[in-house]
Amino acid sequence: MLDSADMSRLIQAKQTQVTTSSNGEAGGIGEYFERVAKLVPVEIIAAYMVLRGFLPASGTDKGIPAPLEIAAYLALVVLTPLYLRRLAGRVPHVSKQLLLATISFVVWSYAIGGPFFWSALGRVTDTQIVYPGVAGLVAVLWSVGLGAIAPSDPV
Repeated sequence: MLDSADMSRLIQAKQTQVTTSSNGEAGGIGEYFERVAKLVPVEIIAAYMVLRGFLPASGTDKGIPAPLEIAAYLALVVLTPLYLRRLAGRVPHVSKQLLLATISFVVWSYAIGGPFFWSALGRVTDTQIVYPGVAGLVAVLWSVGLGAIAPSDPV
């Protein structure tokens, strides 16, 4: 049975003896993936995808104005640390974990792409912002790096 500490939305410091993997490294692959999962705010990413599906893209016949689309995206960025802080419980380096999770949202929303926000930002700035190959590479590298951060690390 899981206790409330196991249910935190952010990374908890382990109270028990650190386990080692078969190659002698601290933690193990399960803890690595747990850290990645907890530092990628899937709930906020899901909200982004819902908005992306519901809101007609700016620049289309029924689209919302680009500034409103950008404001909606920025609201999600601001809500990310607020939402996760509410669910965090007592975790080490909470501010740094919230920052990493917020950056994760931006990285993953960029990788997901689509007509919401990034296209509007590109139209407002008159520049190409989304490069699909780069977006995927950044998301993969960012996520792989997240797993290397342990709660006792000065992140």
